[in-house]
Amino acid sequence: SATNCMCWKEMKDAAGRHYFELTASISSAGTGMSPDLGTLFGAAATNPTWGELRVGVDRQEFDHGVDALVRKNIFLAAGLISIAIAVRFVFAKRMVTPITLVGRAANQIAAGNLLERVHRGENLRDEIGDLVRNFNSMALRLEENREEMNLLHSRLEEKVLERTHELEQANRKLKELDQLKSDFISTVSHELR
Repeated sequence: SATNCMCWKEMKDAAGRHYFELTASISSAGTGMSPDLGTLFGAAATNPTWGELRVGVDRQEFDHGVDALVRKNIFLAAGLISIAIAVRFVFAKRMVTPITLVGRAANQIAAGNLLERVHRGENLRDEIGDLVRNFNSMALRLEENREEMNLLHSRLEEKVLERTHELEQANRKLKELDQLKSDFISTVSHELR
C-alpha cells in the first residue's frame, strides 16, 4: 500500500464563500486516520482502488469557532493566572508575616525586653512554625537565664556586703590592737624610764 496524504487547503465555492478542505487519500488499507477504519477498508476492499475523502468546513464557521476557543482559553488562562497569583500571595503572607514578627521580636529582645514572644505562626506544622516555636523557646530560656543571673548577682552582692562588713570589723579590731600596742609600748617605755 502507498503512503496516505492528508492535506488542508483553503478553497472557494461557486458562491464565493471561503472554506477549508481536508483531503485524505484512501487505499485498501484505509485513510490512515484510524486503525479501525483501516481494518474496515481492508476487509471491504476487493482490489486496491484509490480514492479521496474530502471534508469541507466553512471558513467563517471555522474562524468563529477558533475565535470562541481562543476567547474561552484566554478567560480560562486569565482566571487560572489570577487564582495562582492569589494563592501565591496567601502563601507568601502566611510565610512572611511570622518571619517579620520574629524579626521585630528579636529587636525587642536585643533591646532587653525578654518578655517578647511571637504568637502568629506557632500552630503551623512547617519550617516557619518550627522557627517561631524555637524562637519562643530561645526567648524563654534567655528570660530564665536572666532571672537566674539576677538571683546570682543579688546573692553575690549580699556576700560582698557580708565580706565588706567582716573586713570593716577586722579592720576596727586591728586598729584597736594597734592602739593597744601603742599604749602598751608607751606604758612600757614610760616604766622603763
